[in-house]
Amino acid sequence: MDDLAKNWVKVTEKYQKDGSALIDHVKFLEITISTHTETGQAEEEITVPLQRNYTGTKPVISSSLADTPCTTLPLLGLLERLNTTLRNITHLGHPGSLLPP
Repeated sequence: MDDLAKNWVKVTEKYQKDGSALIDHVKFLEITISTHTETGQAEEEITVPLQRNYTGTKPVISSSLADTPCTTLPLLGLLERLNTTLRNITHLGHPGSLLPP
């Protein structure tokens, strides 16, 4: 594995660990997201019941973000969207900035 690949593994492992800790320990406001507000469809039209609506305190992503192919976003764009979803304030100026010193 070359240095770039090793660095990428370290960055993604740290980001995953930090994101999991954030979700487990932060008190998020309760939100409600529903298919009607996201897609304009009636809830009955959605065949998977657990995808019809959600009310809770865990971070969720919108259907428009879920439907965005990862290949259309550069790496930093993807991480910025994750930061926004998780309400994280990690500076993403350079992927190496996510690594511990």
